[in-house]
Amino acid sequence: MQHDATRNAYEKAAIEREMPVTRDGYAAQVKAAQDAYDAMHALQGDWRAGAIAGMRDYAAQAANVFESTR
Repeated sequence: MQHDATRNAYEKAAIEREMPVTRDGYAAQVKAAQDAYDAMHALQGDWRAGAIAGMRDYAAQAANVFESTR
């Protein structure tokens, strides 16, 4: 019985010790996701950014094809 009480106290202390880390980590993940979505929405609002990214992708793929045919 005493062993269980000691183990439970240890587990409770471990949970309480890790809880702030978990909360902080969660808050940081939420902020990172929100920042990523904000950036994506900003880029979606600017058609030129999409066109430029598309041209970069096309140029990179063309260069890959060129290099593979050497």
